[in-house]
Amino acid sequence: MSANALDQVLATTNADINPILKMLSIFNEGERAFNVNAALLRRGRHFRHIDRYPVGTRKGRLGECYKNCTQALMPVICDPDPPYFYAEGYAMNAELGLPLQHAWLVNTDDQAIDLTWRDNKSVTYYGVIFRPAFLLEAMRFTEVYGVLFNPGLQDRLFHDADVFKSTLCRPGLPGLPRGAVA
Repeated sequence: MSANALDQVLATTNADINPILKMLSIFNEGERAFNVNAALLRRGRHFRHIDRYPVGTRKGRLGECYKNCTQALMPVICDPDPPYFYAEGYAMNAELGLPLQHAWLVNTDDQAIDLTWRDNKSVTYYGVIFRPAFLLEAMRFTEVYGVLFNPGLQDRLFHDADVFKSTLCRPGLPGLPRGAVA
C-alpha cells in the first residue's frame, strides 16, 4: 500500500469515528473515576463491516444485538481458534449520525459482523472485543446478555484500567499469537 493510499484510509477512518470519539470525550469530561467512556477512549478500536457473512451466522431480531451475538457465538466459544469474537461499543449509521450502544461479532480479520441491523453498509463500529471466557463468566454472573453497558458489571469492569484490560481479547493477525490485550 502506498503512503498516499494509507493516508486516505486513515483520513476516512478518522472521519468515520470522530463523532463517536467526540461523544465519548464529552461524556468523560470532568469524570475522575475510570468508566465506560474512559475505557472506550483508551482501548476502543474502529471496525469496518464485513462484506459477506460467515457460514452459520444469521440475522437476529432488531433491538436484541447482545442476544443475537451471544447466541451466534455459543457454538464456537470454546474453540481454540474461534472464527469470530464478541464485541461491544458504539455503532453509528452515517445517515442517522447518532452513535448507539451496540454489540457485534468480529472475525479474525478485524471486520464487524452485525447480526442485528439490516442495512449496515454505512455503519461505523467502535468498541472492544471481550475474551470468550469473560463473556461466559459475565453471563453466568448477571444472567443477562451484554457486558459493557450492563449495570451488574459496572463495579467490576471499571474498578481500574488494568482490570478492564484483563477482560479484553485481541483476535490477532494471521501468524501472530492471539490472546489477552498487552
